[in-house]
Amino acid sequence: MNRSPVCFSAPDLRAKSKRELTTDPNPPPWSCVSPGVNYMGRCGRKLCPSQKHGLTVFQVGFGDGSPFRPNEQQCWGEIRCHGCKSTFEPEFYLFNQCSAKINFCFERGTPDQLLLSTDAELEAQQFGKWGRRVVYSMLSIEVERPGYFPDVDSLDKVNILDSINPAFQFMKPIDAQKPPGHMNPQDIFYIQDSIASRFQCGRSVRDTMQRLMTGTLSPSQIPAIRVFKMKGKWHTEDNRRLWAFKEAGLTSVPVKETSESYVDSRKFTTMNGGVRVRMRG
Repeated sequence: MNRSPVCFSAPDLRAKSKRELTTDPNPPPWSCVSPGVNYMGRCGRKLCPSQKHGLTVFQVGFGDGSPFRPNEQQCWGEIRCHGCKSTFEPEFYLFNQCSAKINFCFERGTPDQLLLSTDAELEAQQFGKWGRRVVYSMLSIEVERPGYFPDVDSLDKVNILDSINPAFQFMKPIDAQKPPGHMNPQDIFYIQDSIASRFQCGRSVRDTMQRLMTGTLSPSQIPAIRVFKMKGKWHTEDNRRLWAFKEAGLTSVPVKETSESYVDSRKFTTMNGGVRVRMRG
């Protein structure tokens, strides 16, 4: 007997950004973000004190070894405003000083996984965007201490969100000039004015470039860089990988199309149109 999965709407995991946290030593309880996973949304009760701030946070923290299931917590009325104890629908997931493994499946999609790790005290990884809730058939979150799970932005890990099931391509802006599976890195532009000298996994960007140049490392062994159209040109947020490809003199590297709207706006720091980038350190 075939059973259809129970579908539900939740924040879009593809909309990732960073949120700076308050330095107020005595913040109101509805704006506190604790280490672990937090649900953020807008309380619907007009007289709630959180209305002055527009948002309320439900602190979930760390589990006991069992994964969190946001849809079940919402269904059971566990996600409540700290200002008035009313239930609310989260618009964002915030991860602070933790690592997480998120198993998910979009409606009509295939099961996938997202890994992250962050140890910044005054910054949280935010997933979700106002007005962009999507339909899932499965979503569970395991939360551990920083470093327990690897971060998706490491050189060795493919960003799961770049391989979304084709059934959801309609959510991306339509562009008649879609990139092929490979592109010449010289035709791709940076969005940042500078890059770190190492990937988040600790590997040297220069060493990677030299290995690509000598052939001891193939570009197919590196996750495809994400490209998007901006002002008629292809750009990427994977600036370190692009630098390694360009400096190695490669003419064909794997790419995946994404959307400019999925990129953290604070990353757009280039002052030369993305032609050049400076390496820090």
